[in-house]
Amino acid sequence: MATRISSCWPPTTSGRATATSSNAATGRLPVGVIRATRGWDDEEWAGATARAARGWLDADGTVTDAGIAARERIEVETDERCAALWEPIGGTGARRLAELIAPVNDAFTAAGTCRQLR
Repeated sequence: MATRISSCWPPTTSGRATATSSNAATGRLPVGVIRATRGWDDEEWAGATARAARGWLDADGTVTDAGIAARERIEVETDERCAALWEPIGGTGARRLAELIAPVNDAFTAAGTCRQLR
């Protein structure tokens, strides 16, 4: 089972899984990637998407305007909560880290890793 790293995630009233399922509906992240990296089973995912459907998703799973607005609030709050993690290396260090991990990202993309998890 994947380790869940969620200390930066804001504790939404709907829950982290629900907030994350709305992220899948926006198309930002494939469902397979989200589930694989969070370790959620079918029951957890079904519950999360059912909760998100109450206003954040249409019946067909398409994200609603309310869902888009909620996602944006969650993203802003997550960034604010995680800012302290980046302080020790600062902006220059963060940019350097991004440069260093870019080849890893490129290799995963070229290998189709994310496509396999869709």
